[in-house]
Order: sequence, then C-alpha cells, then structure tokens
Amino acid sequence: MNLDYVKKRDGKKVEFKSEKIVNAVGKAAAAVDQADPKIAAEITAEVLSYLKIFFKNGGTVEVEQIQDLVEKVLIEKGYAEIAKAYILYREQHSKLRDSKKLFADAVNIMDDYLDRSDWKVNENSNMSYSLQGLNNYIASEVTGQYWLQEIYPKETAELHSSGDLHIHDLGNLSVYCCGWDLEELLRSGFRGVPTKIESAPPKHLKTALGQIVNFMYTLQGEASGAMAFSNFDTYLAPFIAYDGLNYEEVKQAMQEFLFNMNVPTRVGFQSPFTNITMDLEVPSYLEDQAVIIGGQYQEKCYGEFQEEMDMLNRAFAELMMEGDAKGRMFSFPIPTYNITEDFEWENEKLDPVWEMTAKFGIPYFSNFINSDMDPEDARSMCCRLRLDNKELRKRGGGLFGANPLTGSIGVVTLNMPRIGYQAQDKEEFMQRVYYLMDQAKESLEVKRKVLETLTEQGLYPYAKFYLRDIKKRFNQYWKNHFNTIGLNGMNEALLNFMGKDISTPEGQQFSEEVMKKMRERLQQYQEETENLYNLEATPAESTAYRFARLDREKFGDRIIAANQERVVKEDADPYYTNSTQLPVGLTDDIFTALELQDELQSLYTGGCIEKGNKVLTNKGAIKIEEIVRDYENLKPIKALSYNAKEDRSEWDLITDAMSIDVSKNNKIRVIAEKGLDITTSDWHPFFVLEKISVKDKCPVCGEKVKGTKSFSTHTRYNPECRKKYKTMFKFKVVEKRADELNVGDYILQNSENLYPEKESLLDNDLMWLFGYFIGDGSINEYEDNRGGNHLKKYKLRFNDEHLSNLEKAKKIINNKFKTNINIIKNDKRSKKLFELATNMYSVNEFFLKYGFFSGEKCYEVNIPEQVKANITKNNVYSLLSGLIDSDGHINKKQGDIEYYTVSEELADDIVEILSTAGIMVSKEDKPSKRKNEVDGFRIRIPAQQAIKIKNKLTITNDADFLKGKLSLRKRRQLPVVRVKKTSKIEIEDNEFYDLTTEKNHNYLAGNRTMVFIHNTVLHGFLGEKIDSIEATKKLVKRIAENFKLPYYTLTPSFSICPVHGYLPGEHEYCPKCEAEAEAEENRRENLKAESEVE
Repeated sequence: MNLDYVKKRDGKKVEFKSEKIVNAVGKAAAAVDQADPKIAAEITAEVLSYLKIFFKNGGTVEVEQIQDLVEKVLIEKGYAEIAKAYILYREQHSKLRDSKKLFADAVNIMDDYLDRSDWKVNENSNMSYSLQGLNNYIASEVTGQYWLQEIYPKETAELHSSGDLHIHDLGNLSVYCCGWDLEELLRSGFRGVPTKIESAPPKHLKTALGQIVNFMYTLQGEASGAMAFSNFDTYLAPFIAYDGLNYEEVKQAMQEFLFNMNVPTRVGFQSPFTNITMDLEVPSYLEDQAVIIGGQYQEKCYGEFQEEMDMLNRAFAELMMEGDAKGRMFSFPIPTYNITEDFEWENEKLDPVWEMTAKFGIPYFSNFINSDMDPEDARSMCCRLRLDNKELRKRGGGLFGANPLTGSIGVVTLNMPRIGYQAQDKEEFMQRVYYLMDQAKESLEVKRKVLETLTEQGLYPYAKFYLRDIKKRFNQYWKNHFNTIGLNGMNEALLNFMGKDISTPEGQQFSEEVMKKMRERLQQYQEETENLYNLEATPAESTAYRFARLDREKFGDRIIAANQERVVKEDADPYYTNSTQLPVGLTDDIFTALELQDELQSLYTGGCIEKGNKVLTNKGAIKIEEIVRDYENLKPIKALSYNAKEDRSEWDLITDAMSIDVSKNNKIRVIAEKGLDITTSDWHPFFVLEKISVKDKCPVCGEKVKGTKSFSTHTRYNPECRKKYKTMFKFKVVEKRADELNVGDYILQNSENLYPEKESLLDNDLMWLFGYFIGDGSINEYEDNRGGNHLKKYKLRFNDEHLSNLEKAKKIINNKFKTNINIIKNDKRSKKLFELATNMYSVNEFFLKYGFFSGEKCYEVNIPEQVKANITKNNVYSLLSGLIDSDGHINKKQGDIEYYTVSEELADDIVEILSTAGIMVSKEDKPSKRKNEVDGFRIRIPAQQAIKIKNKLTITNDADFLKGKLSLRKRRQLPVVRVKKTSKIEIEDNEFYDLTTEKNHNYLAGNRTMVFIHNTVLHGFLGEKIDSIEATKKLVKRIAENFKLPYYTLTPSFSICPVHGYLPGEHEYCPKCEAEAEAEENRRENLKAESEVE
C-alpha cells in the first residue's frame, strides 16, 4: 500500500498526513466536551488499518473516502456524539469551501457576463445585456447556490449540476408565474403593504390602467415568471362609458399603457413579462354582475358594455401593430383570446384583431371548442373552489398562468436525449423518466414549503396581501399554484434511443406512450400530495443548449444533437430541439405555439457579408457599410431584390441596415465564376439553381415514378407531359447556407431589366453618343482672347481609328444640334487616328449639363448621375453599345464582349448598370504589362449573354463577331455563377453588415459581380404570410375545431436574428442587436472623447 499521497476534491494530489485525521477527530471530540488524545489516536489507527486493506493492491486514496471511514469507525467504536459532531464538522467545511469558491469566482462571474461567455447570460430572452443585468446576474449566482446548497436535496442538486434535469429560475427565491385577480385590484386598489403608498380603487380608465402597470411591475418583483390578468377588456370597458371617452381618447390611454408596460425597469433591465386575456364578448358568468367603478358596485352590469369592449379591443390591436417610435412591435402584454362555441366569426368589429394575427401572429388563443378545457375552469380557480385531485387539470392561461390566483410554483425540465442515450430498452427508458420525475417532484414540494414559509414571514408582501383569501380557505398562500414538470429534446431522445425521429410512426407512437405514462405519474403525485401538478413543454430558451453542451462533455459526439452533422464536422455548439410535439389528442402539453410540422416551420435563416461589397439600390451600387452608416440620410432607399414566390426581380424598400459582430461565427469565403469573391457568415444563405429531379415523380403532373427510366416510360404514354416537359424550365431555386455550398453549385443572379419604361430626355442616339464619349471623347477648356475678352470656351473632341464610329457620332451631333462638323485626320504622328471636333456652345453645354467635365479624365472617368437618372429599359442597350464601340471589343473566337478601363469607378458603374438591366457581367483586374502604365479593369459579358441581347445592341463595329446560337449546355444560359471554391477563413475585421427589406426578399449584392443574398431577418410563414383577414379567421377556427390543443398561437411571421435566434413577430430588425450596436457606438464615442482630451 502506498499512502504517500491523497487525492483532493479538485483532483490534485498532496502529501498524505495522518495527523490531519488526528486533528479533525480531536476537534469533533472537543466540540462535545470529550477531548482526549487517546480517542483521536485510536480512531486514526483504525482508519489506517482499513486503508491498508482497501488499497493493498495500489491506488490513491481520496479525501472523501478517508472522511467516510472516520465516520464509520467513530460509530463502530461507540463514539456516537463525536461522530455526530464530526459529521457536522464535515458539513460546515463543505459549506465553507462552497462559500470561498463562490467569492473566489466573483471576478470570473463578472467576466463571464461582460464577455457573454456563460449560457446563463441568455437564459431569459426578455433580459437585456446591461449594468442592471450584470447586478442581477451576480445576485442570481448567489441565490442559485443558496437553493442548491441550502434548500434542495443533495441528490436533486447534483442532478441539476450534471444536466440530468434543469431547475429553472434558480436565481430567484420566488414563485414562477402568477395569474392575478383584476376584479380584486379594481375593488381594493393597489395597496396592502404597511408603510408603502396606497392607491384607492380607480374611478377612471387611465387610473385603472396606471394601477395595473404599478401592480404588474411591483408583483413582478416577487416572482420570476409571467404576470397575468384575465377578463381584461370586460372589467375595463365600463370605465370608458363612465368617463364618456371617445375612440381617440381610449386609444391614447391604451397607448400610454402599452409604452409603460414595455419600459425595462424590472430587475435585470427587463420589462415585466405580462399576459392579458381578452374576452372579446362578455362571458356568461360576468354578464349579470354589477360593474365596479371606484371600488363600488354600480347599477349597470358588465353585459351592457359590449360597444366599449369593441372600442378597447380595436385600440389595443391597432396600437400593437403600430408599435413604438421605430415601428417595432410591443413585446408585452401578450394577449390571449378565448375561442368558444358561440364565437362571432363574422363580427367586423374584430377585424383589427384578425389583422394583427395575420400580420404579426401576436395573440394566443384559448381553445374552448375542441379541447378538454372548460370555460368555467377560470371561474372555479377564481372562486377558490377545491379541485378534484384525481383529475389532472391545466392551470389556465397557457404558459402565463392567466387564470386568476393560479400559476406555477416552479418548473423542472427533464433531459430526454440523455435518457434516450443511456436506456437499453423501453422499460429502462421509463424507469429513468420516473426517477427524474420523482426528483423533480421532491424539489418542487420542497420549494412550495419554502415559499409558504417565506410568504408568511413577509418576503413577498404584496403577494401575501392579494393571496389572503386563498390563505383563509386552505391555510396556504400558494395552494392554487401548480408544480410544473417539463421535458426537452424528445426528438433527439428518440434518435438516440431507437434511431427514429418524432415524425415517424414509431417515434410518434413511443412518444405518445411516454407522455401517457408521465401523465399517470403526475396524477399519482397529485393524489399523494394534494397539490396541483401539470406537464408542459416548458420554454427552454437556454436549457436546450445547456443540456446538449453537458451531454457532449460527458458522452462526446456519440450522443446525437439536433445539429449533429455540424457538431461532428465543424465542432459547432450542439443543441436540442425545444420540448416536443405531442401527438394529436394528447392535450397535457401546453405549447408556446401550435406546431403543424408540414405547414409552420422556419424555412430560412439570415446572414451577413463583410464590408466592401456593394448593394444594388435605386440610388446606385453602394457599399453596404456606407448604407449602414448613412441609412437615415439615404432612406427611403430600395434594393434590387428577388421575389421567390413570383420568381421575378423587383425593387424592395430597405427598412433597416445594421452591423453584426461575427467574431463567434465561422466565416466562409466563396469564390465563383465571373470574379465572385465574397466572404460571409457561415449561416449566410444563397439562392442556388438546381435541376428538377425526375427520379421520384413527374414534374408536370406529379405522378410517382421509380427512376429516370420509369419517367421516360411515363412520358412515352403521356404525350401532354412529354410536350410540357420538353419546353418547361427544368431548374428550381433552392436555398443553401454558405457552409453548405459545394463546388459546382450555381448561385442565382439577376436576369430581369428593372429599368423603367419611361420617357427620357436621352433617346437611343444620345445615349449611344454618351457611351462613345466616355471611351473616346474629351472636352478641352481654352481661352479665346480675340478682342481681348479672355473668354472661357470648350471644345468637344472624339478621336478614333474607326471611321464608322465617327461617322455615326457626326450624324447624331449634326442632327441633334443643327451643326455641320466634319471628320478630320489627326496629326502625322498618329496616322491611324481620325478626329471629330466642335467648339459650338450648345454641344459642349449639353455634355457639361449631364455631368461630364473638361480636362484629363482617364483615371476619374465615370458615368454621371445625370446620365444614370435618364436610363430606361430601352436606351440602356444604346449606352452599352456606345461603350463597346469606344473602348470595348468582341472576342472573335468566343463571342464575349469585353471593355477595358483604368478607372475603377467607371468599371463599377458599368457593373451596376448592367446588373440592374439583367445583363450578366463581371469585373476583372487587368494588370499592365508596361512599367509606365497603371493597372486597369476588364468588364466582361459572356458570349451566352451577348447572344441574348445582340438584337438590342446598336454597335457599329465587331457586330459580326457575336455568336448566332446559344450553347447547347443549358446551364451556361442561366443567370448564375458557378462555385469554384469555398473555404473557412479567419479575418481581422469581424464587423459584418446586412440589410432588412420590407418584403423580406433577397437583395442583389457583391463586388466584381452580383448575386442575390439574404436578409438578416427572414420569416417563416404558414406557407406564406397571411394577407387576408378572412383566411386568418378560417385558419384560427379550423384549428380550434380540429385540434385538441388547449392553447395555440399562429405565427404567420417570426424573425430569425443570426445573433439572438428566434424572435416572435415580424421584426424589421433585431432589437437586441440594435441595443448592442448602440452600446458599441457609445463605447467608440467615449474612446474618441478620451483621445481628444489627451
């Protein structure tokens, strides 16, 4: 045996010293007045003898093993009191170690928050990165340790730390979510805590709304989750009538309410997470109830104020759609609408609600038609009726606990993928589920008892006051609140357990079996404890990431994550899918959204590109970083975009421009034909053309086939399919992320001429003349001193070796300006050149008017804005023809059109104009071969594109070199660039840029050539965004009548931010990104100010 070293708790090995055992036993004996060196020596000797037996074959003894032996020997030797003191000594030292570690880690805790390196920084999607957030984060760490070390059972705490389950909101010593009684607030006013300011019951609408705001903000400080009120419109409608308010006044009051509800003054720089239930029509149980105004019952009843309810609901819906000063939706309160059997679907007064739903998907709907919920559930909870503990019920109000005086004590989520990975068969799977459920139940029961005690002690003074009637009836404040157990990653659990996902019949059947057994277990808990339990797909904003991260550390790549391929190939951060989709008919799972997998899904994610790339706008091709910088001055500004639904290009209004830090993301460099060289974030999507497959079905009629031979047979016997297939476009537009692109993929470009069909001051002849002038013309300024007048004059010149070009220019000038100029030979040193010149005022003034200038121009020449403004769908080809006739040529062998210039500005102008006209074009560097010449640029139009436009060109030279037929290689005719190479690269500047457009189309961007790239914010729709109020109503009604989900929400649009992920609603830009951008701007301004002071 080797007792030279002992292994400490942190894994370090230190020298073994038996006197430490002597000292520890001696201190424990002294603590119970039995100090005796002989006892300490006796116990130490016995412990050493055990160690020699246990470690006779080698190994290193651990501290915990020695301490366990000391306890064992003390008890065996009859020193029970010393043993008890020693156990207490161990426990105290354990706490001391934890405390020391907590304070020692204080600096790391702050760094983790400031660097956003801890997943817990983002656990709550409603919490903003801020100083208040930092303070809350630090306090939450301490509170979390208190829960784990002082309150929860050791076994449960270890299961949380290891990732077998997740105890939510450890950072708060409080209840989770609460539904409160609005009637009580209107009857009593906002009060209840001695020494604190009290409000009398409200007499006016604005006063009532103000007290609701104060109530929500204050009570949010006594809970970690959502605050909710039911019957919001029913209870407030009478105030409108008693105040004699018109619609504008109601809307103004509601606007003040919404702004106040979204101010981030809650702890952690948050807005209160709030929900209100709107009845839309007065529920039967309130129809004949006397209204409350100023805390007093009035003669009239709530059923008499439907008109005012309509007014309030209209104002709320309109304001939610209008949003704040920047048009952003209000996050809170989230409205819930009750859908009942007698719901008035054709009520036009509810159109604003349907418009809000169609546009943004803001509301939740309570399904009282086809679910097992009873509208009286809310009333029974409100009236403090005891529920049948043999029946597993829903707590009401979805995840918000909206029913009065109910909610959730706390939430514990199970790590289902780990269960699936570890279980060998179905029996073991369920045993592991039951074990974790038992631990979750134990922790929730402990929490319930702690909260009761702390409420009694006055830690939650306002909750104590407003729950006083519950306390009187049940002798418990939180009796109506549920213990909530949730689950995460059922899809990955099935993949790890049986190799089937949740969409398969096997996966769906087993998930239903698991959920049914979990429900039965909860019923047992409810009968056993007489406390309410419910099963929910809990919102796992960061739990899915935490579980996956811990599982990967424990099991490596063997355990399957939702993004398994990227985890293995690219070392991406793993994650699990949120919760699970329950099979139809199993209604215990209250989701935050109705998940119809075939219809409601996010089809796109956003991306961004590095600086230097230009975006093609109606104000020209502008560098994307300049659009971001000058957006406020540039707007309104439109981008050339691609409408995927209608398969066409169009102008789309840019609604925001932003910069994004991509330092934590992979950067992908894409090199393709036509000079495309673009670096994007790894999530950045491109539109790619793929050939339509005929292996599985006929693309014309949709009939199933088995391979290409089967398709050939199908067309042989179906002449209509054969005829249509022969002429149809055989490619489809699909989307691929940058990190999914392969060599040979074809990225989509613009092929439509988006210049307007309008009257222009520049006809085809004049536009050709301008194009020709840019290459072979010049204006010289000279002084005419005849008569001593020193007059400044100009002389227009064209120099060319091609007489045909000059003849055309002469004819246009003589015709347009009534001159009579002729071509002359140039000086003898340039025998090949001919010259066409005029100093006529009208001619020179015309060119100067359109932005051309006198003097040297070779390095600064461009296409003036005045010319660009007059380009039309027709004359753009004449401008191109003039350019070609000057410094351009057509390759005799290939048929490509090339144009050479030493002006990069001109090269970029040509790329901009031709891209807008739908002409495939690219810009290439053309290094000079001579020392005394500067490098230039070659603009190239491929032969296939030249053939397509040759009949629209008006060139005078090289026209015969244009090819007559398109290539038989169909892909060469497509408006695409072929990917040559993709690679992951590191770059110094991690500030990338992107735009959002009004219709969320892909916009045209690039540098040497342009391709369609993605918006930062793109939306997943129910097939497509719902534009019809009627369609929205039908969809909501159909779901209520055909699905048994008790709560659901439509999300016709939601947003994906590449930095912050899922954002409910149609955000034009990510509010979190904006906050970070503002913080970064402030930081830069401070640094600038400091440098100026220095």
